[in-house]
Amino acid sequence: QSTKVLTVGSNSVTATPITDSTGQYTYYLDSWYNASGPITADQTITAVFDRTINTYDVTITANPSGYGTVDGLSSKTVNVPYGTAITVNGSTIAVGLTEIMAAPVTDNTGEYTYSFVNYTGTTSTVTGNTSITANFTRAVNTFNLTFTATPTGYGTVSESQLTGVPWGTTAGINPTTHVLTLTSVDHSYSATVTPTPDSGDSQYYYTFGSWNVTDGQALTSATTITATFVQNVHQYTVTLAVSPNGYGTVSSNSLTVDYGTSISVSGNTLTVGSTDVTPTPYDDQTGQYTYSFVNWTGTTASVTGDM
Repeated sequence: QSTKVLTVGSNSVTATPITDSTGQYTYYLDSWYNASGPITADQTITAVFDRTINTYDVTITANPSGYGTVDGLSSKTVNVPYGTAITVNGSTIAVGLTEIMAAPVTDNTGEYTYSFVNYTGTTSTVTGNTSITANFTRAVNTFNLTFTATPTGYGTVSESQLTGVPWGTTAGINPTTHVLTLTSVDHSYSATVTPTPDSGDSQYYYTFGSWNVTDGQALTSATTITATFVQNVHQYTVTLAVSPNGYGTVSSNSLTVDYGTSISVSGNTLTVGSTDVTPTPYDDQTGQYTYSFVNWTGTTASVTGDM
């Protein structure tokens, strides 16, 4: 570019390029034409102007940070001439001949799924420095939990299935009630599952045994959680009495045995399960009476309750 001021003798002439209000061009003085001397006659000197098209930065930034990239970067800038077209096709944005791809990140932990949403801040053509945002979102991964009780008939659980359980939900087990609590503080989730043993009958009663998850365990995928119940045999008291009172004794006055324990009599001996009970008549030291065992009464084939 030439000097804007031309000196002719004692006179100075300033050449001033125009300013483009659109921002498309930059005008400048290229040269002075026919500006040679000495001047010996009328002479026309021309200020020769030219212009260059302006270029601008178009910056595309991924937002929120860490949710995705643009061409593998958190931000990318291209410098292009004024008037360059900007077009969007899905997750691809073209700035002139330069195509830039927005891609969500992959969560290796499995907690979230990231997705591209859209571009904001776009214009149809470049008319100045431009900031464009590639917007991403993420959703916590969820799964379903199935609940079962085993063995069949021993008990039940309050839920058969929970849907939409967030990744990383923590299992908590109440040591007294055995209620299973599922909690995700990060994702505002909470649910409880209550195990209930069957009411049983005169022979059996049922108790909770265990869950197949542990207290504090983090759940990250669909699974079946099982409550295991335990079958227990009722125990009953067999009371052994002497009648009439004082006429003799028995070797055991009370036995605690399982439901169904067999009872049999052989001679004077009463056998309850594996325990033999022997009656002993009273020994009258005065010589007035002789006491004898007669029989057992109130026996049954097996124990089905207190007797």
